[in-house]
This record gives sequence, structure tokens and C-alpha cells, in this order.
Amino acid sequence: MMLRLITAYLVFACFSDSTAQAKVIELHRGVSANVALDVTAREADLSEKFANISAAEFDFVRLIVDPSDYVNAHSAETIEKLNARVKQVVKLAQSAKLKVLVDFHAVPTSVSRRIGTESYLVSSASFAEYTALAKGLAAAFSDEDGADIAFEPMNEPTLDCESNESAKPRWPELAKQLHDAVRSAAPKITIVMEGGCWGGADGLAQLNPAEFNDDNIIWSFHSYEPMIFTHQGATWSNGPQKFVNGLSFPAPPGLYRSGLKAALRNIAMAGLKPSERNLLAEQSKTLFADYFNARLNLQQIEAPFETVATWAKAHSIPSERVLLGEFGVISLDAPRGRESGAAYLKLMRQMAEKHGWAWAVWDWDESFAITDEVHRIILPAYADALGLR
Repeated sequence: MMLRLITAYLVFACFSDSTAQAKVIELHRGVSANVALDVTAREADLSEKFANISAAEFDFVRLIVDPSDYVNAHSAETIEKLNARVKQVVKLAQSAKLKVLVDFHAVPTSVSRRIGTESYLVSSASFAEYTALAKGLAAAFSDEDGADIAFEPMNEPTLDCESNESAKPRWPELAKQLHDAVRSAAPKITIVMEGGCWGGADGLAQLNPAEFNDDNIIWSFHSYEPMIFTHQGATWSNGPQKFVNGLSFPAPPGLYRSGLKAALRNIAMAGLKPSERNLLAEQSKTLFADYFNARLNLQQIEAPFETVATWAKAHSIPSERVLLGEFGVISLDAPRGRESGAAYLKLMRQMAEKHGWAWAVWDWDESFAITDEVHRIILPAYADALGLR
């Protein structure tokens, strides 16, 4: 039923017959913002937010659009209204002199989220429906010349994280299908593609750019290493980092024992099954040992960048077509929280810029916020870390 509705909508969507390839959008310094489908937000408030992002000297915003809103739509008319809303918000951002990367931001299912990434990838039919939705949103921008808008058709596909190296990756073929559908709907705008296994560097390295036959692609990867620091205390996580708090960056050697002891205590008090408790405890011991080994910790941070640099060189991908699409650190309550967050962001930003890659920090004003909680202005320490002042 939904696929028929989507098809009906696409019949009336604006498609361009042009096959000319536009120049790749020029991106440098960006930030993700989750405002695209917030229908309760006043236009004045959105304009103020984009003005603040522009004033912070970002040149583009990665605009988060939740695909589940489209999947839950009950009519082609509703889908059309959603696309119109996205276009409206894009225009507001552009009025603030920001370029826009529209990100069809799939996120995993959870207790509070019935529809998510796994839902879109579970079957050929589900992926076909998702692809049709992405194609429809791309078609809404088919009349754009691509100078200040790009489209990312899927965020962090969760396939291909298996350790079995002999297994054929599933995402590359699906990525090609998704790309081709989007490109047919929007011939001129830059498409941002990422690899499997949560959009990481190893997933990107499994993609062969030649198979896409498209020079108007920016290739993106996400990196949050070391997760035990960047995601400490993340309540939505199933890993050891959920039970960690108070870690600083770089890791101060004197806090190794007390930090690990606190994490193990939190795990013990979480009411888990013995098998889960024992696994998390062992994982925590390994992650803490790695984190407090300065040399190994730096190697873990650098590894994704080296993987992408090697891949890009092998496929003759110029630096302007590579994007560090996400990096960031959860809002920290530790005494040195902002100082630690700033030190991490600075290191990541500098590594991306050393390669000549654009970057987009996660995020403006949510759980990884780089802004203050009252006025939603970028924190001075984070502005300095990101080279914005």
C-alpha cells in the first residue's frame, strides 16, 4: 500500500531530464541540526537558529530529516507536505547564507522507536520502499542547480559489521541501487554516500567508486573513536560506555583504577543477567586499558583517517570529495568536561583538515551539543577547538 502511495506521489514530482553533471558542492565546516520536520517550530525561531549557526562561521548545515515520518505517512499528500516542509526549512537556512546537506537520517530501532534502520534493510521490499521515499525527497530538489544543496540518502547503514571477512558485503550493492534512484530524480545535486557498518571508515573502504560512475558524489565517513570517551554515559547505548562517566581527554593516568572501578560498579548495579554483566565487565577492562594507553589510544583515533586516506588514494578521489560526516562528544558533566570535549574536537578537526577534507560536527543543540543550554550560542571553547574564531 505504502509503495503505491509513494509511486503515485512521484508521478507528480518534478523530475529533470538533464543528465549533465553539476560541479560538486563546495563544503568546508558544518554542523548537524535536527530541525527539518519540527512542525511546532516557528519560522522566526528557525531563522534565529540558522543565523546563529552562520554567525559561528559554519558554511553548511547538515539538516536531519527522519525517514520514519515518511514511512508513517498515510497518503501521498502527507509525503508531499513533508517534502514541502523540508524545502521551506532549506530555504530558511540558505537565507542565512548556509549551504545545506539534507540528510535522510535513518537511526536504529529501539524501545521508543518502532521503525528504524533495521526496518528499512530487513528485506528487498522494505529497502525498495525506503529507496522510493529517498528518491521522492531528492526529486523535490530536482530544480536546484546544486551550488548550495546536497542530499545524503541514508545515514549509517548498519549492515556489514560481521567479523567474517569471507562474507560478501551486502551494503555496496544496495548503496548503488539507492544512489541510482536518487540520481535519476535529481541529476544535478551532489549526493553524499557512506559505507556500511554505521558509516565507518571500514565500510566506506568496501565501496568501489568506479561502480557508481558519478563524479558528483561526496564520500562520507563517521568516526567517534574512542567510543568509551565520546559516548560515556549514553543511555541509549548497549555497550560498556553506557556505564562510564567522568572520563577526561586526553586520559589522565591517575584515574585509570578509579574510573574502571566506578564503571564495574555501575554494571554490577544495573540488574543485568550474569552473562551480560560478565561480558560488559570484560569489555570495560579492555577498553579502559586501551584508553589509558596514550600511544594505542591515538592509534585508534588515527586509524579511520588512515583507512579513508588509503582508499581515496587508491580510487583517485580528490580531497574535496571526502567528508568527515560525523564526529563529536557527548555533553559532559565532568569537572573538565568542556575542556576535554574541546581537546577532542580540535584533534579530530585538525586530522580532517590535514587531509583537506570537509567536516560536520555532531551536533548543534542536542545530546552532543556544542552550544550553551540557554541561548544556544556556540561555546567559546568549542568554537576555538573547531577553528571558528
